[in-house]
Amino acid sequence: MMTTFTALAGSTVGAVADAVASDSPTPGGGAVAALTAGLAAALAAMASRYALGRPRSEALPDVGGLVARMDEQQLRALRLADEDVHTYQGYIAIRLPHEPDPAPRRAALSTALDASAEVPLALTRWAQAAAAARRVGLPYDHLPDRDEES
Repeated sequence: MMTTFTALAGSTVGAVADAVASDSPTPGGGAVAALTAGLAAALAAMASRYALGRPRSEALPDVGGLVARMDEQQLRALRLADEDVHTYQGYIAIRLPHEPDPAPRRAALSTALDASAEVPLALTRWAQAAAAARRVGLPYDHLPDRDEES
C-alpha cells in the first residue's frame, strides 16, 4: 500500500467534500477530477493486488508491475489535486489586488492562468493515455510521466 503526503489526501473525505461545497473557489473541478483519478488508480491497484498469486494471474501481463505503476499514478493524481488548488489560488491572489499600472498585472495574470491550466491538461493527457492503453490491451506502464507530457 502506498502512503500519500499531500494536503487534500491527508484530509478526510468529509472535509474535502465540505471544502468543495463551500463558497471558496478552491478546491474546485480540477482538484476533484484529480482526486477521482487517484481513486481510480487506487482501485486498479487493489484489483491487481487481488490477482497477484492467483492461478490465472500468470496469463496477465506483469501484474506486480501494474500494482507499482498504479501506486505511482495514485500519488501523482493526488499531487495534481494539490497543485490545482495551489496554482488557482496563485491566480486569485494576483487577480484581486488592482495595481495602478495594468500592464504588469495583465502579464502576471496571464502567467498564473497558464500555470493553473497545466494541471487539468496533465490530467487530461493522463486519462487519454490510460484509455488508449486499455483499448489496445497495453499495461498501464505506457502512461505519460509529467516530463513526457509537454
